Amino acid sequence: MKPLRLTIVALLLSASSVLAAPTLSVQQAAELAQQHLRERGLAGSRYITSLALEKEAGKRGEHYWYARWSEGVRIEQKQTELGLRINMDGSLVHVVEGPAAPPKHYRTRSNRPSILDLKH
Repeated sequence: MKPLRLTIVALLLSASSVLAAPTLSVQQAAELAQQHLRERGLAGSRYITSLALEKEAGKRGEHYWYARWSEGVRIEQKQTELGLRINMDGSLVHVVEGPAAPPKHYRTRSNRPSILDLKH
């Protein structure tokens, strides 16, 4: 009987965390996304097509707002910005698609020493 009670309590606690209201309202998230477009000079050519409350994967997945643009914005290195992730603390993260840039310390085949170059 005790394991059943623990299971019920665990389910209720997890359900209450899922149903908890986000700390950043949808109006605040929309204003942050719109302000971001204005600051970048894209307000006339792009607009927000959707604003959804998402949750990170994992046990402690935190909620965030995802604002999707009407059209992708080309940025450096053949990447396209699809939208904006708005965290509950108001911080912004660009959501991009395309090849990731290698880290600056990344050594490609052309710039790392070959085993043939080593002296015996």
